[in-house]
Amino acid sequence: MSSPSDQKSGKTFLIGFIAALFLFCASPAEAANANPSLPEVSKKIEAAAVKYQVPAEILKAVAYVESGWRQFDAAGRPVTSRGGHPGLGIMQITSYNAADAAVVNALKYDIDYNIAAGAKMLLLKWEATPRIGDGDKAKLENWYFALWAYNSWSAVNNPNTAALRGRTAYQDKILKLMNTAYLDELTPPVAVTPLPRSSLPAGLLPGRSSTWATPAPVHATQITAAAEQSRGSEILTSALFARISGVNRSDTAAQIAVSGWLPGCAAVILAAPDSFLDALAAIPLSEKEGAPILLTDAASLDRRAERALIYLNPMKIILLGRELSAESESQLRALLPQAQITRVGGSDPFETAALVASAFPAGQTVALASSAASPDALSLATAAASAGYPLLLAEPNSLPAATQAALTALKPAAIVTAGGESALADSVLAEALRLTALPPEALIRYSGPDRYETAAAVMRAAFPKVGKIYLASGDTLYDALGGAALAARQSLPLLFVPPAGVAADGIMADYLRSLPPGTEIEIFGGGGAVTDSAAASVQALLGAGR
Repeated sequence: MSSPSDQKSGKTFLIGFIAALFLFCASPAEAANANPSLPEVSKKIEAAAVKYQVPAEILKAVAYVESGWRQFDAAGRPVTSRGGHPGLGIMQITSYNAADAAVVNALKYDIDYNIAAGAKMLLLKWEATPRIGDGDKAKLENWYFALWAYNSWSAVNNPNTAALRGRTAYQDKILKLMNTAYLDELTPPVAVTPLPRSSLPAGLLPGRSSTWATPAPVHATQITAAAEQSRGSEILTSALFARISGVNRSDTAAQIAVSGWLPGCAAVILAAPDSFLDALAAIPLSEKEGAPILLTDAASLDRRAERALIYLNPMKIILLGRELSAESESQLRALLPQAQITRVGGSDPFETAALVASAFPAGQTVALASSAASPDALSLATAAASAGYPLLLAEPNSLPAATQAALTALKPAAIVTAGGESALADSVLAEALRLTALPPEALIRYSGPDRYETAAAVMRAAFPKVGKIYLASGDTLYDALGGAALAARQSLPLLFVPPAGVAADGIMADYLRSLPPGTEIEIFGGGGAVTDSAAASVQALLGAGR
């Protein structure tokens, strides 16, 4: 993000010449674009501040430092920064998916949309950064870290680092501006006390484990009254991040299915919600068949799955496992008499996974997952599905007979697995290599210090360059079953977020930093599954390493 001074030249004649050239070359639509008057811009920012419960004084100062309160330049072109993924408009928004033309155009040409995006971005940074004092948004001093992160949550904006480079940190620049009447009566001076430089770790990012007291004297804004702040929080629960969620796990699976697949799809897979391992093995089958995964009660067809089936009107329905009753099958035949109904189910999940794997050609890579249901196994299934590999299951300390037979029949070129020794013992993997006559180097094991980091290691290897990521809870894995099928279908990663959010260090953090800053986020499940605060910790890390 750049300041207005960064966009100015020292030669008035050159500025005028370039502006005239831009006006000459601009399209009629661009030439017609004009900025609202400064009083109108002030009202727009104040309205967004009330709606999103961000102090107007802060929002105004950010907008001025970013663009000088301009949506368009003198030629009627949207104000953009330099670089391959430029900041756009008055708030210089960089968190957008460049492939989403509708969003990009709105950020470029709709100043109200752009201001709202900036307000929501500040809120995301508020959620993602360490809390200052009591976390009262009305206290201007409490926004120091959020302002820091708006520009870049990196050590570059540590005021100690900035001072060594002879510059002022972004957030301190904002606070200094607020202390002046930079636009006369529209922006009266507001005193804000910065965090003392001596209290911040030199060259590092402030940590959540430290106590960050609100620096004195404290200054409060008049805009965010307590009652309004509470109402604003409720509004923002669904506004900060895109979500696909339902009232329960069956409903969430149905919502994912109708979001990701069109009517007349080739097939639909039905599984019992209590049969996680059966559904885990079906994720590669889902990609192979072009089929979403729906969850339904074993005894009878769930009404939410029924509605999704009516909408999708598939040519084939695959019943997974033996749990689904004959009554469910009868209901399906009455509901969609034209659909072919088949069942893939063994005596246990290991046999079911082997039956599913038998539909895949021999001689390719095989994924081997632990039967200990966890995010790393689900991540492995997602990656395998996207790559077109089958998935087999193993006990943590033994290789079931059905899996042994499947490995022998598939004659894999390589075996990939996820998790450490507790997930799958070395002896189990050694037996898998013996059965397939593969050398040790044909085995790839992804692992990390915990199940979240292991899952992230799988996603980083499978999807190194993407413009969108999916998030899900690592505790309520059923929300992610249908989501894994959708992620595999789109060749996108599915990351599992700890309840407290993503730590600043680790495999997941490094992966997020490697992705573009405008990477899109979508969540499977509601706010109880992945909170806005946890998702904001992901948002804050995206692109930070670039």
